[in-house]
Amino acid sequence: MMDPEANVGTSDAGGEAFVFPASFGQELLWLYEQLQPGTPAYHIPVAFRIRGPLDVDGLKASLADVVQRHEALRTTFAQEGGQLVQVVAAQGSLVFSEGDAAGADDEEIRRILAPVIRTPFVLERGPLFRVHLLRIAPQDHVLLLTIHHIVSDGISNGIIVRELSEFYTAKVAGRSAGLAEPELQYADYSVWQREFLTDTVRERQRAYWQERLEGAQPLDLPRDRGGYQRASTDGSVFRWSLPAALTEGLRQLAGGSGTTLFAVLSAALSVWLSRLTSRDDVVIGLLVSGRTRPEFEDVVGFFVNTLVLRAEVNRQERFLDLLGQVRDSVRQLLSHQDTPFQLLPGAEREALAELLRVSFAMQPSFVPLALAGCHTEPVLLSTGSARFDLTFLATERDDSLDFELEYKADLFKASTVERWVDQYTRLLEAVAANPATTIGELPVLTPQERHTLLVEWNATQVEVTGPATITEAFEAAVART
Repeated sequence: MMDPEANVGTSDAGGEAFVFPASFGQELLWLYEQLQPGTPAYHIPVAFRIRGPLDVDGLKASLADVVQRHEALRTTFAQEGGQLVQVVAAQGSLVFSEGDAAGADDEEIRRILAPVIRTPFVLERGPLFRVHLLRIAPQDHVLLLTIHHIVSDGISNGIIVRELSEFYTAKVAGRSAGLAEPELQYADYSVWQREFLTDTVRERQRAYWQERLEGAQPLDLPRDRGGYQRASTDGSVFRWSLPAALTEGLRQLAGGSGTTLFAVLSAALSVWLSRLTSRDDVVIGLLVSGRTRPEFEDVVGFFVNTLVLRAEVNRQERFLDLLGQVRDSVRQLLSHQDTPFQLLPGAEREALAELLRVSFAMQPSFVPLALAGCHTEPVLLSTGSARFDLTFLATERDDSLDFELEYKADLFKASTVERWVDQYTRLLEAVAANPATTIGELPVLTPQERHTLLVEWNATQVEVTGPATITEAFEAAVART
């Protein structure tokens, strides 16, 4: 950890605090918060059902240990001299609340926890990590961790859950967890990022994005209602899983073509979006971990970066050809991920944000919560908001792929989203079965949609007599009218 002695101040809690520069990603989330104060779009809920004799005091103490261990969980934000800075409290404070919902079913649990998740954070005051324990029965609880994205991400959440498990197991056994002190903290990353991104690198980055995005246009997704300019961040989530056989087929396709499952899913998403919008030039935001240096792998903080995949979808080419194009594009993008697009000037950054209406990410593998003497399982919750119009999130399991599609409820109906999910799944089945298929011949319609088009909407058959050609029929219509 870097030496903070020259940056000593006081926190809002009255204790000693240390001041460090904010990262560029944090600056962007801070800006979003100023534009939409109290938005839950960047809240991250992590929840588990816990059955068994839970030691609540041991749980609180273990959570306090996690907070003390990671500076990001003790961080608030301030502006000094027009610059955003991180204010790291020397001593963390755990926000732990409890509630009672005796006998509540799953739907009732989600209803009770929804306002807890959406309760605004105040970035200047914090804490930006809070805990709520809901009691269903004496040996049945739901543990909810809510974290603001400005201090955490998917990998960080896994670190928090894993260390909570280790601290709790040690406490109930009456021993020390024995975890080595972290060598680096998030402030070390933000300082390194500022030193790495010199003016020369920034200008090169700006030129790269300008060239890459020349002429790109946002996808005009078919909407059920409303317009892009009036859409709020209110959202919903649709979840589904791919079966083991299809998952294995997609893995084999990735391995056989020298690429990754990430590229296969991105290429298939590009094909589906091309069909949906009748566009050959498809732009997708790729959300990547941003942890380009191994020394930051176990650091809690906000590292996620957004890259821009631009795919040219040619219906005359094979899917394998598009997959090669996407593979090469992703490799190039990853080589530039140290330089986030947040560095673009404001107007250009806003134009890029408008360009990205659809995003895709492979989420980190699930980290289970292991509490001694208890059985735990994850509880899937939502913030009730959406950052992009459509966000596809995939999580790889041992024998399946789990998906979430987060969408803006102001724009799309749930029935439309469910139909789109069926189409994307149908497309994945087709490319796994025969990736050499020409893109224009890949089936997207589900069997039900094909039946609707070919049978239900074509039920009335009329025998046509008269002119034998279209030209003759047109001439006859002119003569009549």
